[in-house]
Amino acid sequence: MSDNLPNKLISPSFDPLDYVKQKIITCSGVKDLLGEKERIKNLAEETNGLLKKNVYKNYTQFIETAKEISYLEGEMYQLSHMLAEQQTLLTSLLDFSIAAPKDSESKISHENETDEENNKNLSLLLEKVEGCATVLEVRGRTILHSDEMMELGVSDCKPIHTVYCVLLDEGLMFATKVENSRGPMQYRYQALYELDNLAVVNVKEELSIKNAFKVLMFPEVRLFQCPTATAKKEWLTRIDQAKKKKLSSFEHLSVLTEAPNPFDDDGNPFKDDSSHQKGVPLETPIWLLELPEELDVCIALRLFEKAVELIHRANAHCSAFPRNTAVRDIKIRIDNRAKQLVNILSEELKVSPDRSLHGGPRAARKAVGVLVQLGKSSKACSLFLKRCSAMLKQNMKQQKAEGATANYIEKLCSVFFTCIGDTGKEFRKAFANNACASSYIVWAKLQLEQFVQIFSKHVFTPQVSASTATECIACVREQCDRLPEVGLDLSLVLNELLAAHVERLVTEMRDKLLEAIKLRANDDKWRPPKHAKSS
Repeated sequence: MSDNLPNKLISPSFDPLDYVKQKIITCSGVKDLLGEKERIKNLAEETNGLLKKNVYKNYTQFIETAKEISYLEGEMYQLSHMLAEQQTLLTSLLDFSIAAPKDSESKISHENETDEENNKNLSLLLEKVEGCATVLEVRGRTILHSDEMMELGVSDCKPIHTVYCVLLDEGLMFATKVENSRGPMQYRYQALYELDNLAVVNVKEELSIKNAFKVLMFPEVRLFQCPTATAKKEWLTRIDQAKKKKLSSFEHLSVLTEAPNPFDDDGNPFKDDSSHQKGVPLETPIWLLELPEELDVCIALRLFEKAVELIHRANAHCSAFPRNTAVRDIKIRIDNRAKQLVNILSEELKVSPDRSLHGGPRAARKAVGVLVQLGKSSKACSLFLKRCSAMLKQNMKQQKAEGATANYIEKLCSVFFTCIGDTGKEFRKAFANNACASSYIVWAKLQLEQFVQIFSKHVFTPQVSASTATECIACVREQCDRLPEVGLDLSLVLNELLAAHVERLVTEMRDKLLEAIKLRANDDKWRPPKHAKSS
């Protein structure tokens, strides 16, 4: 039965609902159902293992293929540039030709109308989509198509949320719908996929899903459903046309030259040398053209430090040529890779139930350092402190309240203040300029407040004697006095948090002592003797 299970699951006619109903009917009890569940789980784990092995096995081949594709793409760009140069030359000759048609004015007016309409569409999109200003403010950006779609889960094909998709001349932008929006902002910017790096795949019509297509953007796969078949066909056609148009219109990725002037005279003795220098072609470095693909390889191989060095090198070159069209285009692609790198590092620092937190604050040093180098210090600080909070909470939960209260409190204090100190040391190494020092102080104060709440529940209770409570208070103060070694002094905050509890403890001790004195006085039978007066 278990041998036929994989064949059943991969068959085209497999229906999960019918399979579950059949198993419920055939299984005799709960044990059989649990056994079937365990078999399916084992099969899923086995399949995942095989997929991982295949990925690792073919990973080198994938990188080599990507390099070859990049090389071929560069050659295609060179051919495209040569054709574009010839077209520019023919156009310039046609403009200066006597027999040329005199329709330039109508052509210019038509282009102006098109630009006005595109600017109007961009303005409307800026009003509707929150956070897309950096994407749409790029000079020459054009909107080709836009519409709402429903994003579905890739595995279960269930609706996730409504997505507003915008096809631009350079990429495909996605924005999620804001629920219960009262202002003009109806959507929130989510992502921008470059047309060079994405693939659109048609999805066959099935009972559970219709009018859908997949967008493949390594390593992501997203599934979208259009309202009608006509809308789906239009999307596929528009995206295909945009990709072809972008591939054929890359005039500037190899060598940028100005259009030749037919009236230039090399023998002109009055010609300035500067004008001759302007005609020199501005070459785009080959390393800059190959940089986006090299960044993809570095990110895939987890060479984050090398990726940051390449990004800084590219930014320095781009800042030196801000008006170069080719450089601006490559800068956009590099910025997208930088955002992708930031997202990957942020996911590594995020706390989730399926990830281990062993290693302490040092385990996050690499990811935090890369984020700081990318200029994301505040984000790195927030994620680092959240991770340390989760580690502290986990370590304190591992301490069991067994034996004497004083011993348990001693272990608890040691774990808490050691974690606070280690976090402070790593924080000073990661954020050397003390720009985020206030965040660490606020975090430490909040953690101390939570610790004092736990401390008070175990110490300041009627079951704990005054001597034990005094011993515990001395222990927590002793541990707190070690924090100035890492540049943090929380003794004043600790005394303030414990003041009310200590005052109540002293009052109770005083009342008990007075009561004991009264009882002893009542039990004492001694009376002062009465001496007779001598006559």
